[in-house]
Amino acid sequence: MNNAELPSELVKTSYVWGDDFRLWLALAISILSLVWNEYNRRQLKRATSKIRLENVRLEEFKAAVKDPIRKSLDELEVISVRSQAISISGKEIDQLQDEIKTLFSQAISAIASLEHKLGDAEASAFAQRSDWSLGFEELQDSVLQKFDLALNNLRSDADRRDSLIQIKARLLAYRRELLSRIDLEITSILNIK
Repeated sequence: MNNAELPSELVKTSYVWGDDFRLWLALAISILSLVWNEYNRRQLKRATSKIRLENVRLEEFKAAVKDPIRKSLDELEVISVRSQAISISGKEIDQLQDEIKTLFSQAISAIASLEHKLGDAEASAFAQRSDWSLGFEELQDSVLQKFDLALNNLRSDADRRDSLIQIKARLLAYRRELLSRIDLEITSILNIK
């Protein structure tokens, strides 16, 4: 039996059903595609928002905490290098007394500046850590005490030179420790494991 022998209503109904099936299938595929696109759009928006927030937090942390502390640490590094240079110079320590006093004044200013910046870091909304000043008082006491020993004319030349070397060692150790805390904070902001 071919289509010519069937009643026209049956042929027309069968033909409409075939059109409807293709239309419904196209509609279902379109709806599925729209749902999938909306899901991807929301995922992308969520990921973009997270990256934008991380970037803002990182930039604010850098401006409010990292850069100021780093600047103070760089000043202390210059002092530590100069301290070592004085200690290993061929001149008598008594001849270098004025240089040591100048360095001592610079150290006091740099340490005070660092203390202020560490306080700012602890109060900052952009740093999750609250232990920025950890070990600072020990550093301050140690460095100032070593400078006092280096300036003490009653001590031997070797002891005074050793005090200057110890200043460098203490400043650099604290610098490494503080830079490590900064790196940990950045890792925390970026959720790096």
